[in-house]
Order: sequence, then C-alpha cells, then structure tokens
Amino acid sequence: MPGIGQRELIGRGEKCGRLRANEPYGTRANVGNTFFDELRGHGSHYKSCKTALRTAVLSFFGYAVDEIARRKLPLSRFCRPRYHPAPLLKIDLGHCLLGARLLTRKPARTRPDMKQPNSAALLLEVDARRICVIKPSALGDVVQALPVLPALRRRFPRARISWVISRSLASLLEGHPDLDEVIAFERRGSLGDWRKLMTRLRRSRFDLVFDLQGLLRSGLMLWSTKASLRVGLESAREGSMWACHILVPGTELSVPAHLRCRRVVDALGLANFSTDLRLVIPRSDREWATHQLAPLEGSAIAIHPGASWKTKRWLPERFAAVACKALRRYGLSPVVLGGPDEYGLSAQFVQTLRQLAPHARIVNLAGHTNLKQLAAVLEQCRILLTNDSGPMQLAAGLGTPVVGIFTCTSPTISGPPGDQHELVATGVKCAASYRKRCPHRGKKHLACMEELDVERVWAALCRLMQKNFQQADAA
Repeated sequence: MPGIGQRELIGRGEKCGRLRANEPYGTRANVGNTFFDELRGHGSHYKSCKTALRTAVLSFFGYAVDEIARRKLPLSRFCRPRYHPAPLLKIDLGHCLLGARLLTRKPARTRPDMKQPNSAALLLEVDARRICVIKPSALGDVVQALPVLPALRRRFPRARISWVISRSLASLLEGHPDLDEVIAFERRGSLGDWRKLMTRLRRSRFDLVFDLQGLLRSGLMLWSTKASLRVGLESAREGSMWACHILVPGTELSVPAHLRCRRVVDALGLANFSTDLRLVIPRSDREWATHQLAPLEGSAIAIHPGASWKTKRWLPERFAAVACKALRRYGLSPVVLGGPDEYGLSAQFVQTLRQLAPHARIVNLAGHTNLKQLAAVLEQCRILLTNDSGPMQLAAGLGTPVVGIFTCTSPTISGPPGDQHELVATGVKCAASYRKRCPHRGKKHLACMEELDVERVWAALCRLMQKNFQQADAA
C-alpha cells in the first residue's frame, strides 16, 4: 500500500500527473498540477475548467480519505462498530452491531480470521432477512455483478433482496427470479429525488447491504440505509469505504472486475457456486430479434462501434473494414447495435461498409432496442465485434464469443472471462490509463486509435472463428 507522498492511482496506467514525491496529497501545488493536467484533457471552455477543478480536488481529497480509511477501518468513532473475538460473538457483537435476530449460531471454535476487525467472516455468521445490493451503473458493471444475486438467494433463501440501480438500466433486472424489488433512481436527478431515495432506503430497514460500486454516490446510499452490516469492496474510492463496516478481501482495483464479484460469492461461503449469468429474456423479445435478423443471409455478426467514452471508440471506418473481411471470408452479415446517442457512429459505419461492399445486407438496430431486445439479438448472433462496453459484457455472459477492442482500458481488468474470447489492446504508452479524454494534443492525440490497425483486429477475429467454430463447420 503506497503511503502518504508515494501515492499512485490504483488501477491506472500512469502516475498521478506531476505529484511530487515529498509532498502530501492535499497540497495546493499538487491540486493545481492535477487541475492543469485535467484541463488539457477537457479543453478550455468554462464547463471544462469547472470539471477539471472538481476532478483535481476530488482526486486528492478522495484518495487521502481512502488512505486514512484503509488504516482505520472499521470506520471512525462516529459509526465504528465494536468487534469482539469469536467466542463473544453471540453475546456482545449480537447486541452491539447486528442484533440478536441476525446471529443464528455461535462458532463452535475460535477462528483466527475472526480476530481481524475488517474480516468478511461475519458474512458466514449472519441470517439477514432484508438485503440490498447497490450497483447503480453502468451496463457492463451491472452484468458482471448479476451472479451475486443467485448466490445471495442460496445463502439467504428466506430474505427479501432489493437492488438499487439507475432507472435507465432497471428493465434489465425485471423478472429476475432471485430479486424481490428494484429500486430505481434518477442518475441526474434533483436534490429532492436524492432525498426521497435516501428516505426510502432508510425506511426499508435493511439488515445487510452490499456496495458493489464503491464511489461517493453509492457510499452515500450505503450510509443512508443505516443497515446493521454494510459490506464494500477494497476497490472503493472517493471516501465511500467510510460507510462500510467490512471490506471483502481480495477485491482491490488491480483485481479483474469479474473476480471481485466472484470474491463476494466466496465470502458468502459458496466457493463452488456457479457464477453464470442468469437473465430473463421474454419470449416476445426473442421473437422480435428473430424477425429483425430474418433479412440477413447466413449467420450474423454483431457490430458495436460505440462506447461511453470517446477514448474507447475505435474508428467506425476500421470496424467497417473488419466487417467487410468477415462478410467475404465467413459469410457473416453485420448487425449494428448501439444506443440512441450512438446513431451517428452507426450511420458512419453503414456508409463506409456500403462503399466497401455495395451488395451487403445490413441491419442497423442502433437506437431501436431496449435492454432485453439487445440481449436477445446478442444471443442469436454468432460473434460480437465491439469496443470495451456494456454489450461486450452482456454478450460474454450470454455465451456469445467476443472480439473486444481496448484502447484506454485494460483487457485484464475490464475484459470478460473465458478463453473463447479474443481481446486486442493498443500498445501506446498511455494504454490502460482509464482517461475519458485524451491528454495529448497534435499528432499524439488519440494515437491509440491509429496504432491499433485493422490487421490486428482481423487476426483476432480469425483466431476466434478457428477455435470456436472450426469443428462445428467441419461437421
């Protein structure tokens, strides 16, 4: 763990700007240096200056708070629970922290891991009746966290389980057999919306709450529940871990995202439990997807040229070049996917592909699918060619092989698990920096897009086809 004055941005490819080695986090000089570094990435207009200043201050303040929180967990004197060794768990801890109704059995013997106050072994001793999972966004993160639901149902079969999620993603959880309640909230809502949400969370009187997001916003939600036991991840930042009683071990930012959720399942005492994605897709959505793909000849390849960050978006012209090669060699007809704000990228892709293959049959569904319809289309496509995005995680969870393109993110940290996928990453120095805006100007601006050429992505697609479909095609 880096100490004060030696901090690095955990999970990032670069050190934090011009941070001086002998200065503490919150010095005026360091905040100013980070401000100018962020400003170069945001532009020079007023909103960008405001965003850069907010990012700089939050970065230094948040990481300084996180560093103190890691040393002081469980929590400060305002909300720190009183932990006791295992023999006293039923008597003292039951009344001081969790309440006697939550603890159903007394440990038969003293367990060494229970001596640590920040031990997730408490999850093996509780019998919660009202559970809440906080994972508001984004689509890919929610998909990777969904395997936690069946594990919670197995561990607490009589509990009522709720999930806090952004309203735009709430339909993804509808009809899930292991979920009792979906608590939707407006991501950009007013203060009144936040007050209603926090009041609802507090009045729900949850016994056990998991914060799988680990940001300031989710930390406030976690704190507002006033739950008897609040669990977070070691990757928590922006001070959100101060609202946690315990952190699940082995979930720091350097651990792949899908493994962090696996560690949560292990902490529940279900080491051999399957973490396959369980998603309810209505029959009507599957029939709709079949109807949309009917005009295509042969198998379909799903193309998603968009992404939430500009630094994640590989060039649409290069997507079209790869799709043209796949059409001519494997007979894969393209299906373009994306949200309403990605319609321009999809139109640019279609226009370029029309020039390369004038007689190609293309289905453009960008902006015309809901989340369940998107899942139904991905389920029926042979492969998916995409940037690092939510549809990538959704397709991987549904069993569709993925060719993933990574520029500013890491395929090791953010990529889907499994050998059936092919993940291609850029080789520039600032790769996996997780920057939403490119910090370079001039010829180096978005150099990762130019460095990652068509031939590398095409070679990855050929490898995927060979190892997944060669035997099936030969038969």
